[in-house]
Amino acid sequence: MENSKHKSPQLHRLPRKRETRCQHRVNRQLGITGDDPPTPKWHGTREGIGTIELVLVRYPTKSPSKILAPIRGPVRMLGEGKSPNSYRLQDLVTKAELLVHADRLVPFKRAHNTSLKDLETLVGFEQNEQPVDSIVGHRERNGKLEMLIHWQGLEDSEDSFIPYNAYYDQLAALDSYLEDNPTLRPLFARYKRNFRPHGRR
Repeated sequence: MENSKHKSPQLHRLPRKRETRCQHRVNRQLGITGDDPPTPKWHGTREGIGTIELVLVRYPTKSPSKILAPIRGPVRMLGEGKSPNSYRLQDLVTKAELLVHADRLVPFKRAHNTSLKDLETLVGFEQNEQPVDSIVGHRERNGKLEMLIHWQGLEDSEDSFIPYNAYYDQLAALDSYLEDNPTLRPLFARYKRNFRPHGRR
């Protein structure tokens, strides 16, 4: 009898229609038409992980916005994590590393004529629509002020830094952050004097 403790983790499969719609959405935004050779499939064994280049990631609960797809990405597969049934991923835009359970991953089939640069552009557009949940930190780096953002629907490991500028100065989450940390107001006011006009990012 097979010992279930030694079974390899399986990538979760979305219902076929939903997975196909998500794939078509990416292809449509990249201007890809016709049948392209799919990337090699990973059949669930750790030995086969090297054949998976990119994956889509299901939200832990539900999509944080009706305008966003129920899954995000694609993101780059780096390898298996230290925790059981987990994998290390890299965001194509922020380059941040994520640790995600195998149940939330769906293989992404990249068309042969689609570059990673194209995918970075697409993911960047979608991340601009990701709702902000809260600001959980900040840092000064290379003469600039950056805010550490916790995004709605994402895990703490997926928090990322964004630049403090006129566009993001309008965030309600920033008002809450400064109310909780009033001693930071002079710091933000100093950087605010250097904003570019018209709220450009």
